[in-house]
Amino acid sequence: MKNVTKTNILFTFMVASYLLLIYIVRLIPADVLNINIRLILPELIMLLPAFLYVTVLKPDNLGRINFSFPSLTNVIKIILFTFCVMPFITILNSISSIFVENHAANTMSYLTSNPLWLNILFIALIPAVCEEYLFRGLLFHGYKKRNPLKAVLMSSLLFGLIHMNVNQFVYAFVMGCILCMLVYITGTVLSSMIAHFIFNGINVVLSYYSENMLKEYEAAGGEEIVLSASDYVIAYGIQITLAVLGLVLAYMLFKSICRDNRGMENIKLIFKKENRSQYDESQGRFFDAYIAVGIILCMIYICFYGL
Repeated sequence: MKNVTKTNILFTFMVASYLLLIYIVRLIPADVLNINIRLILPELIMLLPAFLYVTVLKPDNLGRINFSFPSLTNVIKIILFTFCVMPFITILNSISSIFVENHAANTMSYLTSNPLWLNILFIALIPAVCEEYLFRGLLFHGYKKRNPLKAVLMSSLLFGLIHMNVNQFVYAFVMGCILCMLVYITGTVLSSMIAHFIFNGINVVLSYYSENMLKEYEAAGGEEIVLSASDYVIAYGIQITLAVLGLVLAYMLFKSICRDNRGMENIKLIFKKENRSQYDESQGRFFDAYIAVGIILCMIYICFYGL
């Protein structure tokens, strides 16, 4: 069986496992299975198909997945890079939240009773390790030999879909592309794990303190804060300005990381048509019946529950 086909099967089984877990969890009372367990179960349940993928299907791309630690200089640049792209991701989240429910924000509001370190563990560290191993490790490398650019887009599309709601799909797809490029230029999945952890960790810390401050304000009898149209214009203006500046700095850091690793010219090659003749078409088709089933299952769930 071809590597891309095996990778498509992996994703569909991940989706099936995830949906089965959702169904089972909904049958269990909330006081029996608390919010913390509900948070980490989806991450852990998707490791089962990954285990079967590695042990049963045995794709020959596994040896190309590298978990070596980046140099200290690269780690610092990756952290700064993540800080710089965050305003842009925040803008995407804010815009999509206008049209659809913000599921991530709703989840965070339930977690203020937890110690901060526990939230960082459940929302930042565990997802960073599990999701990066699955999507930038197994899926991206399963597709990469067939076509690196399409591998970036395909694994990021599936990363967005697995979040099972429209709001998170938008910024998860963009974040997936960014994380894939980090893995591609550094050659190690640990680079995307670091970036993913920083991104989630910052959001956890900000949400934790803002939620607690709001609760304290309301408990002290503070009046409800009502923002005018001009307040929103100013707020979005500041966000857009920070996003633009952040993207400029992020691009400069990206080029610097490239120089330390593959080099910018090697990155540009994956966007050139003449270079695509070197890709291995025998790896299989990106879109086949297996991946269609996984995508359709995601879309059905999103249409009924993720809007």
